[in-house]
Amino acid sequence: VTLRESDFFRLGGHSLLAMRATLLCRERLQIELPVRALFEHPTVAALATAVREMQKMGRGQQELAHVARSSAVPLSPQQHALWLEVQLRADAGAYNVRIAFSAAGPLDPARLRKALVHLAHTHEVLRGRIVQESRGPCLLFDRDPAELELDWATAEDPEADFARALRRSFDLERGPLWRCVLRPLPDGRALFAMVVHHLVIDAAGEQVLLRDLVEAYARPDRPLASRPYDFADLAAYENQQLSAEREGLERFWAGELAGVEAPELPAPLLPCSPGDELASVRARRTLPQALAARVRERAAEFGTTSFHVYFAAYIALLRIYTCRDDLVVGSLVS
Repeated sequence: VTLRESDFFRLGGHSLLAMRATLLCRERLQIELPVRALFEHPTVAALATAVREMQKMGRGQQELAHVARSSAVPLSPQQHALWLEVQLRADAGAYNVRIAFSAAGPLDPARLRKALVHLAHTHEVLRGRIVQESRGPCLLFDRDPAELELDWATAEDPEADFARALRRSFDLERGPLWRCVLRPLPDGRALFAMVVHHLVIDAAGEQVLLRDLVEAYARPDRPLASRPYDFADLAAYENQQLSAEREGLERFWAGELAGVEAPELPAPLLPCSPGDELASVRARRTLPQALAARVRERAAEFGTTSFHVYFAAYIALLRIYTCRDDLVVGSLVS
């Protein structure tokens, strides 16, 4: 297979990599390439043809613009979907993203606190909290970092105490939506974690925060480099992009979901926590390499990711349990 005919998904591509690829196209080709373009044109040759057609049609890059911080900023479409799910869950700690590691030696709490303040000044999402307005949930950014919570304490069982601290939930309206946990160990090492609510961080953001934290701790007297745009600018841009399609999408889904009733399952497929029907339950299974390879091949045949093949299998299982052909199943991640 030549490079021109290499398939994005057969090479191991997935939705996160697709988002990164479209961002690279934005930076280097100055064109607004939607993520779905990689699903519709998964080979280099096909994507190049699609890009040329977009350039001919004048669908160039649309510049980000700075938005005023004098008031709250509406959540991005992805944040709004996650916020809705958070309202339904009793286990709010399930949305804690943990950036944790074990330090080979002791960490200086004063130096660490200074580095974390630098981090909050650089990344405005760390100064945000959720407020309710007539237009819906919004992010309000405090000018200065809120009182930084560095949970630093010694404990009889530091590892168990550390694990408990990582699951403690956040007050979305009060903020801040992150905290740091530090537990010294008897052998001189230290356990450290930044815990950030998933509403303000994703997988790519974890790497950025960890990189900037290491830099700020190494050079606490040197502020981190500022960025030309912040989260609020991107959220406003995404909402603007969606606004033209919003009415049509709402009308479409209102029609599709009209009259839908929740199916009745004969019994829980997996045990849930008492009082939380939507509790997160994790079941781990290791697939044989041959079967996993067949899943990847099947996904590539349909120009999609392995996630969608597994998701289709899950829906097929639900069909058996519910004896229904019309099922509504949603997922916030892929």
